[in-house]
Amino acid sequence: MEMTNVDANNKIDNSINLYVERIINRLSIDNPIELLDNMEDTSLIEIQKILENNDKVKFFSINIEGKKRLIIKKHEKTSFKGFNNETEIINLAKYYMQKHMWSESIMMRNKLICHHNNPYSYLYYHNGACYLRMNNIKEAIKYYEIASGVAKLEGADKYSELDDFICKLKYEESVQQKQPSINIDEGVFKKDLNDNYGIDIYNDIVALIEEKDLTLSEACSMFKLNDEKINMVKLMYARNYYSKCLFDSGDKLLKEVEKSSEKTPMIKSLMREIKTNKKYYQYRKK
Repeated sequence: MEMTNVDANNKIDNSINLYVERIINRLSIDNPIELLDNMEDTSLIEIQKILENNDKVKFFSINIEGKKRLIIKKHEKTSFKGFNNETEIINLAKYYMQKHMWSESIMMRNKLICHHNNPYSYLYYHNGACYLRMNNIKEAIKYYEIASGVAKLEGADKYSELDDFICKLKYEESVQQKQPSINIDEGVFKKDLNDNYGIDIYNDIVALIEEKDLTLSEACSMFKLNDEKINMVKLMYARNYYSKCLFDSGDKLLKEVEKSSEKTPMIKSLMREIKTNKKYYQYRKK
C-alpha cells in the first residue's frame, strides 16, 4: 500500500514528538540543558510548538556562528531550602570555585538555571569555566557558546572576546578527539559500540528508526548533517548490524559509504575499524 503525503507528514510529526520526549526525559539537575544540533527550520518550528505546551521545560534560541540554535532547559522552581535567598546560592557557587570544587559549583548554578524562566549569561559562563577546569572541553564549549549567545541577547559586551576563545577550544577538542583504532579485545569491541564519535544525536536517530519506522535517510534529514556525519551514522549503524550478526544489512550500508565521494580521513579510518568489527563478529558466530 503506497504511503500518501498525509501519512508521510504524520510519520515525521510522530518522530519529532519522540525526539522531543527523549530530550525532556534526559534533562535533570545534573544536566539541565540541551543545545540542539543544527536542524531544519520546519523541524525547529514543530519542536517549539510542542515545547510551548510543556511546563517541565523552557526554551530559547541564540545565534551560534550565524546559525539559529535552540536551547531546551529543565524548568523547576527551586525551593531554596537551606538558603535565605538566591544570592546565597550564587555566593556558595563562587566559594566552591575558589576551593576548586568544580562539580559542586556547577550544581549550585544548575539550580538557578532550572529556576529562572529567562536565561542569564553569567550562569552559563561560569559553568563553562568550571567544565574547562575539569578538562571537559566539550561541555565547556557548550556552556560558553550559550553564554556568548545570551549575552548578545542581553545587549552586553562583557564576553566580547569569548567567541575567539571558543574557536581555540574547538581546535583543542579536534586535536584531542579520539581517533578510531583497530582492536581485537572483546571488551574493547563492546565499548566501541557505545562510541558515537562526536555524533551526539546518534542515539536519537536510532530511536527514530526503530520506534517510528523511519529510514536512516529520513531520520538524518531531520538534522542538518553534512556528508561526513551522514557517512559516520551509516558506519555506526552498520557496526550495530554486525554486532547482531546481520551481515547483509551491515554490508549494504558499508557499500553506500564506500561509493561516497566524501570519504574524509576520519571516514576511511572508521571504515577500517568497522570491517575489523565485522570479522570479529563473523568469527564469534562460528
